[in-house]
Amino acid sequence: MERLRALVRDVERAGSEGEIIGRLQEIGGLLLTDYEIRISGGEVLRPLWVEAYYYPYKTPERFNDPAAHPSPKKLGAFGKLYFIESRYGFPGVDLCLSQGDYYLSFLIKRSRMGERFFKQLDLFGHLRERREELEGRALLRRTAERRSQSPVFHTSRIGLRESRTKFAHAPLASVVDLQNPYNWERGYGKVWTVANYLAEHRLAAEDEIIKELLGVRSDAVKRAYAEIVKKGR
Repeated sequence: MERLRALVRDVERAGSEGEIIGRLQEIGGLLLTDYEIRISGGEVLRPLWVEAYYYPYKTPERFNDPAAHPSPKKLGAFGKLYFIESRYGFPGVDLCLSQGDYYLSFLIKRSRMGERFFKQLDLFGHLRERREELEGRALLRRTAERRSQSPVFHTSRIGLRESRTKFAHAPLASVVDLQNPYNWERGYGKVWTVANYLAEHRLAAEDEIIKELLGVRSDAVKRAYAEIVKKGR
């Protein structure tokens, strides 16, 4: 758990938006590969896709992302769940990682409990009757072994408008196991996400590498990769 807490401290101290995004990506990756959420009754929740939301509301110039859902319950609530009600938008379950007077949480977009696959709304519905119990305790635990051997991919969060936050399409969502039935933000689907992974890791857009990541060869990934590299110059 100390590595995760250290990464959160890095977010607190980071001096640029790019550095903050990088640390949030690292945290998202760890949540998908090395951590699980222990629900009461022996249920274990394993996130597969999370979206990062960080907002230091006292110093918003550091990372002005007002898309983060505000609630005093989320301040300093490291390891606890928070339930987002429908009056604030789409219902969902946040995993809070704040260690101070700022908002830091990861919205659980897709997850598994045992063999059951949950979308965001399904998870909220499954757990909402136990909300009071679950919000009151730190439930995050590190697993004894890495629980997913999948690479961690980064893509856009879903459903945010650029008029609301300049980070609407920043790669602040982390996802593993691409064979699952995911929905994607328009323009940032599976093809873009694999191409972005290649660019992030400075890998060549070669047939065998693409096939290893995507399951098939893809000229569309090569084209998306070329566009990403071109924009990054």
